[in-house]
Amino acid sequence: MLIAGTKVEENSVGSGTFNCPAEGSKQPYHHVRLEKKATAFFVPVATMSELGEYVECQSCGATYEPAVLEYQTQEDLDTALAVAVLRLALEVVLADGRVTDDERQAVIDTANLYLDPPGLTLSDLSEMLATLQVQSAKTRSKSTASALAELGSALNMEGRRIFVRTAYCLAVADGEVADSEREVIVKTARRLGFSKNEAGGLVAALEDELS
Repeated sequence: MLIAGTKVEENSVGSGTFNCPAEGSKQPYHHVRLEKKATAFFVPVATMSELGEYVECQSCGATYEPAVLEYQTQEDLDTALAVAVLRLALEVVLADGRVTDDERQAVIDTANLYLDPPGLTLSDLSEMLATLQVQSAKTRSKSTASALAELGSALNMEGRRIFVRTAYCLAVADGEVADSEREVIVKTARRLGFSKNEAGGLVAALEDELS
């Protein structure tokens, strides 16, 4: 005689660390999916439906919707911003194939607005430039795009304009903005959500203001 039925089973989706809202700090989590399964002789034989998912903090036991894994603290955002600024600065000054002393100092001054002391030194910068100079422009561009993606929607419209302005100031540090540098600046504006016309307008306005 066949004994059929159903049961709810918890299946692990993944684990790691996340920013627990209840604890206000990074804690280990377990991500679980609930599935309704058909059983035969009390043994699960087929998944009938998914009932939902939850994330459980392994420290305090609180449970949350999976979206909590995307929650970022101010510290996370500050770090992401610092990384994005530095990646952008390096891509801009390397775009025309040469890096002047004025550009090096501009990178250091800009990066150290976002980095904790002691910040970026000339020695640090020289090592970074030596590493990146052997990479292709495409590879450097991907690194900047990845860093900007980490910021997500954290920057408001004014913050995005400031980001584009920062890129232009770095490019003009040696007294001129090469076409390759201008291309990086426009691409950065597009990545930040500006349309093609808006990006071009932003750069044109900066050229009038700062050139």
